[in-house]
Amino acid sequence: MESTGAPNRVHISQATADLVIDSGKGHWLRKRDDLIEAKGKGEIQTYWVKGKVPSSARTGSSNGSSNSFRPQANNRHQYAKQERVRQSLIDWQVELLSKLIKQIVALRKTKTAKNQDFAKHIGQKLLPREEIAEHIHMPPFDPEKAKKVLNGGDDLPDLVMGQLKDLVSNIAKLYQSNSFHNFEHASHVTMSANKLLQRIVTPAFQENGEFLKEAHEYTFGLTSDPLTQFAILFSTIIHDLDHSGVGNPQLVKEKNRLASMYGGKSVAEQNSIDLALELLTSTTYSDLLSCICADDEDFRRFRQLVVNCVMATDM
Repeated sequence: MESTGAPNRVHISQATADLVIDSGKGHWLRKRDDLIEAKGKGEIQTYWVKGKVPSSARTGSSNGSSNSFRPQANNRHQYAKQERVRQSLIDWQVELLSKLIKQIVALRKTKTAKNQDFAKHIGQKLLPREEIAEHIHMPPFDPEKAKKVLNGGDDLPDLVMGQLKDLVSNIAKLYQSNSFHNFEHASHVTMSANKLLQRIVTPAFQENGEFLKEAHEYTFGLTSDPLTQFAILFSTIIHDLDHSGVGNPQLVKEKNRLASMYGGKSVAEQNSIDLALELLTSTTYSDLLSCICADDEDFRRFRQLVVNCVMATDM
């Protein structure tokens, strides 16, 4: 089918065409004018899938077809537009995450994580799916800290902001170009999660201890813990990282390398978690990670939240 097709055209067999016609979409197809020679089968009838093609993209016959395509002249413009969209998504995610990091830092002015080696937690013998926890303990309510969360925090150092931008850009690059499990999809999930979080963590409570405590208890501690909010949004951004577009059952069936590595369960999800946390804990982002996690306890809870969130996407 490939060797007898034409550039930029979808060429399908009679069997596939029959399925399309049976589903009531026969108008999508056009019977090919000529028969093709198929190895072991002789001459067979095939079909073209119709598409809207500018007249400038039409050319002469190719492999017996009078309507084969050539690359469109505006491909460069389409690529440039896609890159602008991608960069706008990266900028938005950086702004979103930086607000939460400011709140995290504001809660622990005297608590820093200089020279912490969080990478030691990566590469443990446990697989991500083996780290799933039934319960994740949230910090106790502290009215002063809760007020600081509402008030936001100071601007982050330029070095940290630079590392955050670089991290999100590299995450975007690690997404493969497939039709669904791509960076744009991850961004849409992040938008939805952020909208839900905003409905939860910004209640119309007065800024006094009683109402803040009520909000804290009502949301199981989510309103007064920006690290958990950050972990949730970080999870949405990385949840399909490096996804090939092939589902877990098929990866297992094909005995894919990742399927073997992760025991044939939640293959794509575990791979995304490992890649993302390995990237975040690299020395390149040490200053950024020091702002997010002050110590091992912070990092363990952050990692636990990310594992639970991403693994929950394996439906």
